[in-house]
Amino acid sequence: MDDAVVRAELAQAHAGSGTRYYRGQPAFDDILSETARWATTAPSPGAILTGRLFARREPGSAIGSIDIVAMLHCNITMSALLPNAPRISSVDSLGCQTAVLARNERLEAGRAVVLRKASETALHRVETRESTRGILLGIALSGLHKRDIVVDGRTRSFEFTPGAIYLRNFAEPYRAELLNGFDFLLVEMPATAAEGDPAEARALEALPRLQAETDPILPHIAAALLPALGHSQTVSTLFVDQIVVAIQTHLASRFGDLKPPGRQRSLLSHAQEARAKEMLANRLQGDLLVADIAASCGMSRSSFMRAFRATVGTTPHQWLIRQRIETAKALLHDSRVSLAEIGARCGFADQSHFTRVFAARTGVSPGMWRRGG
Repeated sequence: MDDAVVRAELAQAHAGSGTRYYRGQPAFDDILSETARWATTAPSPGAILTGRLFARREPGSAIGSIDIVAMLHCNITMSALLPNAPRISSVDSLGCQTAVLARNERLEAGRAVVLRKASETALHRVETRESTRGILLGIALSGLHKRDIVVDGRTRSFEFTPGAIYLRNFAEPYRAELLNGFDFLLVEMPATAAEGDPAEARALEALPRLQAETDPILPHIAAALLPALGHSQTVSTLFVDQIVVAIQTHLASRFGDLKPPGRQRSLLSHAQEARAKEMLANRLQGDLLVADIAASCGMSRSSFMRAFRATVGTTPHQWLIRQRIETAKALLHDSRVSLAEIGARCGFADQSHFTRVFAARTGVSPGMWRRGG
């Protein structure tokens, strides 16, 4: 890249300047990536800033330098002046360069976030600063992934086979070199995830750091989220939240000091059962959290989930789906109501989603059911 000038807009970057020296093309690429991270993660003073990145190498020499200059936002950005100039790729909240991700899928349930990130190539350095975001669980889905991770100031190498997990706390800074491609399911759980259950909250807070650990249960629990990630528009908050709660309870029991529940099954009282079903029936879209229902019953999330299943025979989400179908059957008797309207009333994303779920549960389409078939 002799005599090359690379300029990119740095939006919401912290004002600053400096000169960094590099030797050779790999180091130059590393500095570009580092600068992109700086632009994305640095605190903003509140004003939009536009920056220029100049990279140059002396002819015939492997030594070069980079000057980073951030300045107040101007009306004409560098990208407008140089539309064909190379662009610095953006970096997401986990430090991944989004431009090289082959998969970048996301689901949310309250403050919990489920992600699938995959790349066919190495990402080199991935780095996040310490924060109060909670804990991150990663589950390798395929292949053999290798990464070097800085642990207690020393770099250690790890290999992730399918099903291997890692667990880290966002309260600690993270820095790793991703040496080859990867495919991971990631679950970001807030520090307040187990509010209402002091024992589980303490167990989650004290979870150890894990790298390339094996667990016979977590990959199977998390596998239920994979189809949902590909159809995020049809997935309810309640469904995602149920699985996240199951993951958190397993982590607290398997790797924390949370004692497993006793063999004696606890049941919901009649009042608690009625209250839980009322909340679910009033929110057929499934846009509520397990914690909301549990709190209305005066219970922790994990205790409520166990008691609901023991009492009703299904999970809250399964009961919700059944209620959607029963409500749809009643509405189908009125020929004046369109299938699209019935689907919307019953909490389905669209008519196609309604038809697919109805047929899977009853064996016939809504139209055939209406015609008496």
